[in-house]
Amino acid sequence: MPRFQADALTIDQLTANLKVLADFRTEEIGSSNLTIREGIFKKTSGKINLFKMVVRDAEDSLTNQHVLDEILKNLGHYTKNYRDTNKTDDCLDILLNGMYGFLKLGSKYRDRTNVDNIANAMSEVSKMAERLFYERLDWFKIYKKTTYNQNTFNVSNKVHLGGTCWAMVADWARRFVLKGKMGYEHGLNPLLPFIENKLKHRGKYIAHIQNLSQGLDFQNMGAAIGNMAANKNGTVTPETLASTNDLVAKYRAEQKGSKRTIEEKFDKLAYARVGNLDLGYICLGNKIKKRNRRLDFINNLVTIIANWINSDSIRYTTNNLFAVHGIGFLMQEDVGFTNWNINQNRQQNANMNINQQIPNMQIFGIINNRIQTYHGGHKVAFGYNPDTKKCYFMDPNFGDWELPCDPQIVASLIYWVLKVYTVIKEKNAQNPRYFCAMINNIEHSLFSTTP
Repeated sequence: MPRFQADALTIDQLTANLKVLADFRTEEIGSSNLTIREGIFKKTSGKINLFKMVVRDAEDSLTNQHVLDEILKNLGHYTKNYRDTNKTDDCLDILLNGMYGFLKLGSKYRDRTNVDNIANAMSEVSKMAERLFYERLDWFKIYKKTTYNQNTFNVSNKVHLGGTCWAMVADWARRFVLKGKMGYEHGLNPLLPFIENKLKHRGKYIAHIQNLSQGLDFQNMGAAIGNMAANKNGTVTPETLASTNDLVAKYRAEQKGSKRTIEEKFDKLAYARVGNLDLGYICLGNKIKKRNRRLDFINNLVTIIANWINSDSIRYTTNNLFAVHGIGFLMQEDVGFTNWNINQNRQQNANMNINQQIPNMQIFGIINNRIQTYHGGHKVAFGYNPDTKKCYFMDPNFGDWELPCDPQIVASLIYWVLKVYTVIKEKNAQNPRYFCAMINNIEHSLFSTTP
């Protein structure tokens, strides 16, 4: 019988194969192997496995392109079935867990020099997962209010990229807390469609806020911005200060009506770090031992969102004040190939420098002729309006959502937004590859009105 039969497998056989892949949870060299017989996946140890009636040979190696093709076909066929007939989170879990297991399995070969095909297959699987995450976000499109991306502000205004997400969250929170405007669309002409270009001028003063450290608390962000503008503490380089002041001057020239300074705009907006949300971590797969990480994460976040809604309702009833909850998180390489032997030359030749960044994320830096492990961070925000009983969520890379007062819906949306950030694309490399990251250290901060 032919060894590779992915095109002839039933959906039940495909499901069983993906569950075998999902069991690979260590990338340690010498750990279990994948063996394929008559299209069926088996997890085996050693060359001979009498219990499973398997004797491995050279064709069983993951370096064999036919083995990689069989894995990709299994994932592809199951993906088609998921999209066409059974679009449920349970089926998506099976698919993502199988993908993640394959990435772990592939990483066993990181010290070899002849495994470009494995790295390419891992990249393709990561890219497949990213598409699935974006498709999953489409389930929430009925709640989408506006779409924008921080690149619009960065590129159009030629501002430095580090901290843009934090600055946009602070600006969004300012409108929410101080002006009662629930999102960037609120306050623009309601008879006209939202146009992202109308917000480009905002990037000119967003750059100013970027220089504030989100690692500090501010009783009054307006006063802190004023101190920073004068560089009283010497925390901003002269070059950055000059560039930022130039952008602010251009912004003021574009302003219509009363020309309030940025310090005045942020006057009485307080920012405080609250602490770790204790939500664990998120990776490309949803399986941890016998537990479902997706369900655990969302269930815990539901409780947190419900508490935020309750506390915000009390604050509004007592003092007629709004609040915004910042959600910040870190990302670091989970399963990838930035430190593989095969990547040393190609990434060094990509002319990457240690300050190269993509929006809100620091990417590779070359240290001692090796590639530094990827790491970065991002920030998003949640707000609740007790008057309308509506919830609001924003991500600087996606835009605004207006949601019902249902913690389950809100928590699910936040989870799938965060999942998008578990897939990262290489920057500045020819034929860039994709790899997956882990999200951890999910922190809570609060924007409110200065007492």
